[in-house]
Amino acid sequence: MRRVTSRPDMPCAVVGAILKENNGLRSTKRQLRSRFWIDNFWPDNLNSLLSCQLPVGQTDSGQPVHDEHLFIVTHQAFELWFKQVIFEIDSVRQLFSGKVFDEGKMLLLLTEQIMILETMTPLDFMDFRRALEPASGFQSLQFRLLENKLGVREDLRVNTTGGSSPMTTACGPWEESSAQPSLLDLVQRWLERTPGLNRTEDCDFQFWEEYKMAVERMLHEEYLLPAERETDPSLKQLKMADYKKQLDAFHSIDNLEAERNFSHKSFQGALMIALYRDEPRFSQPFHLLTLLMDTDALLTNTCRMSDRYKPFVDLFNLSTFLIPRSRIPPLTPKMKRSLSIILRGKDEDEVEKD
Repeated sequence: MRRVTSRPDMPCAVVGAILKENNGLRSTKRQLRSRFWIDNFWPDNLNSLLSCQLPVGQTDSGQPVHDEHLFIVTHQAFELWFKQVIFEIDSVRQLFSGKVFDEGKMLLLLTEQIMILETMTPLDFMDFRRALEPASGFQSLQFRLLENKLGVREDLRVNTTGGSSPMTTACGPWEESSAQPSLLDLVQRWLERTPGLNRTEDCDFQFWEEYKMAVERMLHEEYLLPAERETDPSLKQLKMADYKKQLDAFHSIDNLEAERNFSHKSFQGALMIALYRDEPRFSQPFHLLTLLMDTDALLTNTCRMSDRYKPFVDLFNLSTFLIPRSRIPPLTPKMKRSLSIILRGKDEDEVEKD
């Protein structure tokens, strides 16, 4: 909106044109506000949302089951939050290199709604459970879309129907979400581009080789040498067993046949970000990885699922392969300079070529 400053030399026609333009903008804003409230909160439209609760259970005396209404409202609220979470995830997938997202707050709200359902006793639930059979909350279309968009593995999903549900697999949104890359796929592609992973002529720091040498030195000095110097046979045996255990654990990271959701290179990228998270360029990526773990934890808590249901469970396992700060390989001056500034877009490619 243009601000009018009265000046003696300003023609009346100009002042009138500006005032007319401002009045038109005010009118447009009023119309948009009115349309927003009419479309979303007008009684006729709102009533269609508020009239979706259709209890079917009855007590032995033929009366409606009181807690069934609470059950329906809570699960319908879940569907609305699932819609918001899916909206946030789609935004992240489209603008993944941009601002760090926080759809975890939406999942936190879902978790808090579980507390409302927990006020219902098992006997209250059983009053209307038979009328719901064989339905399950896991048959929710939006929950299945959320699985696809996050990247939950097909073989780990809950199947309550003994097969694919026509309600989900025979619809356009399901097929579209199955064909598109999931958030897990996009995160892996991003991690595989972590500076210091790819061998190029311009990169004088090879993280993976440096990391493995640092681990070998640590195991040799802190586990093997003390075990070899031990004179007590029983303690020597225990220390050697501890050394072997640590050695096997660190060697497992190079096992390409290990069951992981992440590719080998993307796991390396996540580990490098975790170790060098104090570097400015890795600060935001580390925060993003933390949010992904929070999202996993909230999702599994909301749906009462095991840890193997987490798409980003490999991030939780990073702690097994962390080493003390004093053992972290020092960066070369060129790599240190590359990670000392936060870059976006084409600027990243320029630094990689320096």
